[in-house]
Amino acid sequence: RGMAVAIEDGQIAWLGSDRELRPDIGDAQVLDASGATLLPGLIDAHVHLMCPAADVRAEAAHYLGLSDEQLIVRAVNFAQEGLWAGVTTMRDLGSRGFLLTTVRDEIAAGRLVGPRLIMSGPAVTTTGGHFWYMGCEADTTDDLLKAVRHLHKGGVDWIKVMATGGHTTAGSNPGQVQYTAEQLHAVVEDAHRLGHRVTAHVHAVEGIRNAVAAGVDCLEHCSWLGPSGPAYDRDLAMQIVDKGIYVSIAMSGRPANDPNRSDAERLRLYNNRKARYESIASMVDLDCRIVDSSDAGMVMNFTRNFAQTLEPLVERVEMRPEAAICAATGMAAEALGLSHEIGSIRPGMRADLLLVAGDASRDVTAVQRVLRVWKDGKPVVQRDAAPRLATAQAADLPA
Repeated sequence: RGMAVAIEDGQIAWLGSDRELRPDIGDAQVLDASGATLLPGLIDAHVHLMCPAADVRAEAAHYLGLSDEQLIVRAVNFAQEGLWAGVTTMRDLGSRGFLLTTVRDEIAAGRLVGPRLIMSGPAVTTTGGHFWYMGCEADTTDDLLKAVRHLHKGGVDWIKVMATGGHTTAGSNPGQVQYTAEQLHAVVEDAHRLGHRVTAHVHAVEGIRNAVAAGVDCLEHCSWLGPSGPAYDRDLAMQIVDKGIYVSIAMSGRPANDPNRSDAERLRLYNNRKARYESIASMVDLDCRIVDSSDAGMVMNFTRNFAQTLEPLVERVEMRPEAAICAATGMAAEALGLSHEIGSIRPGMRADLLLVAGDASRDVTAVQRVLRVWKDGKPVVQRDAAPRLATAQAADLPA
C-alpha cells in the first residue's frame, strides 16, 4: 500500500513511496492500482511448447505426426497463452531439434510477441529412452559428449539430460536410471566448459543420487521414487541443499479429483501427489531452493494455467503466499541465472510486471486474476476490468 513504481525505457526506473514520487518524466501514463497487487512477471521454469497438452497416451503420436511448421505454430500459440496469463519468461526443456531458436530470437528482437524464452532444445536421452521422439539419443560417454557439443553448436541455452525414465514414454521406466553418475558428470563437466548449465530429469531416488553426485545445477521433478513407492531420503535432500542445487518441481496445479480421470487414476494421482507435497514440504524446511514449474505441454497441462500451481504450494506444502510467489519469480530467476535482470521489482531490472486483482500476499489465488501484464515495459495485456488508467502531467503526481 502507498507504493509507486516508475517504468522508463523498458526498465524499472524508480521504486518507493508514492508520496516521494517526483520523477522528471513530463507527460506520463499514471495507473491507479488501488486494490491490486504488483508482482514480478511469472517465470515457468519447465514447459514443453511443442507438446500438445493432450492425453498422455497419444503424446508421441501427437508430436511425431506434425510438421516442423505446425510445431512452431503450436509453440508460439502456447507461449502467447502463457504470456496473457502473466508468464513473462519460460524455460522450454524439450523440443524438436533447434526449431525454437528462431522463436526465441524473434521474441528477443521484438518482432514476435511472446515471453522471454530459455531453451534446451532436444533433451539428451538413451536410445528409445524417455522422450526419444523429442530427444538427442546418446548411450555411451562419448555419445553424451558429442550430444552436448551438438546442442551447444545448435545454440541452446541449457542442457537437459534424462537421468531416469519417465511416465509419458511407452516402454520407459521412471523408477530406473538411464545414466550412471560418471556419465552424468561427463555431461556436466563439458557443458560447464561450454558455458551451459545442466538440469536433470529425475524420478527415481537412485537417479537423484547420481545427478547430485555429478554436480548438476538443477533437478526436474525430483519425485523420490523407490522400488515399491515413494522413498524420500532426507540425507540426500541435505546434499541437494549443501550443493546449492535447485529443485524445479515441474508439476501442474490440476487437481487429483479432475472429473476427466477415472476413479483409479484419481486415487493413484492423489496418493502420488500427497507423497510429492510431503517431500517438497520437507525440502522447504531444509531451505532447499525450490522453483515452481508446471511441465506445461503434458497431460492437459496448459501454459495459461501456471498460476494455479501456486495454490497447492500454499494449501498442501504450507508455504506462505509470498514464498510460493517467490518460487515462481525470484527463485526461478536465480535458478536460470537471470536474477540480475528479472524476478524482482527493483530499479534497473527489466520491467516484466504483473498486476492482479486483490492482495496476493494473503490470497495466492489473486495471481490468477490478471489485470495487466508488461514485458520489458511494454503493456501486452490490459483487461477491461483493470483499474483506472489516466494521462497526467508530472505536476499532477503525488508530491
